[in-house]
Amino acid sequence: MSEAALTVADELLGLRDTGPHTDGAEAAGGGSTGMRLLVGGRTLEVPARGVVLGRQPGPAGIVVTDGRVSRRHARIHPTGAGIAVADLASTNGTVILRGETRINATEEGTPATYGDRIATANGVLLAEVVDESRGGQS
Repeated sequence: MSEAALTVADELLGLRDTGPHTDGAEAAGGGSTGMRLLVGGRTLEVPARGVVLGRQPGPAGIVVTDGRVSRRHARIHPTGAGIAVADLASTNGTVILRGETRINATEEGTPATYGDRIATANGVLLAEVVDESRGGQS
């Protein structure tokens, strides 16, 4: 699994870096889901409106600088039970890695939980769902 260079367009989506300790305050721009992602060494809250991962800085809140990642590759959005990962008709697909299990993300959204890794189908790690109550570890 290769790890691509990741940057976060904080000014675009109002994402908040929760760091290793968070006070539970709402993320900028629409409230907190309580779910967090580990992206490029940063722990970020998933905003209530969701976040897009991709190669193009405009529509993507999390920019992945790897040619195997589509401009708008995947969207992570809240659900009643946590978060879901939706593939945005990307060229290489999006998968959720849960231990040894590989789950293809659908366009409608596939549930993800603590410890899951989100990646392109051809091996570019995009993010990991982390449990903040355990110090940001999955």
